[in-house]
Amino acid sequence: IRGDIETPATHVFRLLVQDLPLALLEQPVLTSRIEKIGRDERLALGSGSVTGTATDSAFALQVGLDAGSSGNITGELTGERGASNWRDYPIRGALVASTDGLALLDIYFGGIDKATGRINTNVTVGGTLGAPTMQGLLQLRDASIDIYQVNLALRELSLDATFNSEALELAGQSRLGEGTARFNG
Repeated sequence: IRGDIETPATHVFRLLVQDLPLALLEQPVLTSRIEKIGRDERLALGSGSVTGTATDSAFALQVGLDAGSSGNITGELTGERGASNWRDYPIRGALVASTDGLALLDIYFGGIDKATGRINTNVTVGGTLGAPTMQGLLQLRDASIDIYQVNLALRELSLDATFNSEALELAGQSRLGEGTARFNG
């Protein structure tokens, strides 16, 4: 890294990874009514690289990880360093990701006991470092979600979530018991 108070820091780094795992280890919990068995969920992030560069006038970050049929991530974020305040640096970028690692949904939505299916997402980024904007599409396909606590079994679940910095629109459907549930909004 080079730089001082008058000159922005410059640097190049590259991280190479081989078979990188993401793991959720849930410890067993004992309550007054039930003992919850611990889980060990693992998601293969794959092999690839994360690269970053910073020059006097620009910066860039690239990621490319491939875990075969389990999923992949590719993305890039670039920016210009022309403004005097780093919050005003313009940025642009994109991220495309796909995974069948729905078992990790419980990290974000507690109570899910079993989840299968595929998530695909495509996000673009713009604006500045201090006020970034995002827009994109997240798709859930061929999913099944079980929540045993309320005896809920969603099958053939599909969801499209379109979003930007100001709004989120959802549309989807699922087989629920003998019927079909559709939702949007």
